[in-house]
Amino acid sequence: MNKKFVLVIILSFLVLGVNSFAQSIGDFNVTFTEHFDGIKIMGYSGSVRAVNIPASIEGLPVTEISNNAFANRNITSVVVPSSVTIIGDGAFSNCQQLTSITLHDNITSIGVNAFRRTAIASITLPAKITIISQGMFAECRNLASIVIPEGVTIIGADAFSTCVSLATVTFPSTLRAIHHSAFLNCNLLSTINIPDSVTNIEFRGNPFVGCNALPMAAQAALRRRGWNPNASNVR
Repeated sequence: MNKKFVLVIILSFLVLGVNSFAQSIGDFNVTFTEHFDGIKIMGYSGSVRAVNIPASIEGLPVTEISNNAFANRNITSVVVPSSVTIIGDGAFSNCQQLTSITLHDNITSIGVNAFRRTAIASITLPAKITIISQGMFAECRNLASIVIPEGVTIIGADAFSTCVSLATVTFPSTLRAIHHSAFLNCNLLSTINIPDSVTNIEFRGNPFVGCNALPMAAQAALRRRGWNPNASNVR
């Protein structure tokens, strides 16, 4: 391949964007990452329901899972390799048969609604994330407990809303903010201990409305911070 042709290809990538050059390799639709030093998974077309995402494709590391890459797929489990650092918005949303997902600590960012409406009952979150994004686990009706890792500072809006089996949440000492509707209608939630580090709870959006199983001590602690359990869920 002559150098002039290679230059034309690279300039085309820069002008049109890497996503314009997505291609299918095996069961995956892929493209380059922004700096052409890795692979981004754009989609999945395979019939295998237990998915092992490869750590590399054609010699390049798989470092990103794109927005909605696996959304609405009939998959049951996913293993994300340690090469991945970014999981995009809605990446696994509405995978209603998805019961197991294995993540690694190299992941630094997980997008909004990433696991929304899946069937996972438990998950170990990466140690390097700092935000539980908006709607990340919303409507995960089988999720029974969650340990939010040290280093997380924000729980986003609707992050765990309508997790109707969620009974126990362990908060980190680094947590600073809980946004509106974060635990909306988690009607089995009974074990929480909000650390003193939390300085911003969006009570106007009533993040704990519908949490009818909260014990008196937890209710009292929230009321001392300004919570009104009878307030409407105004955002």
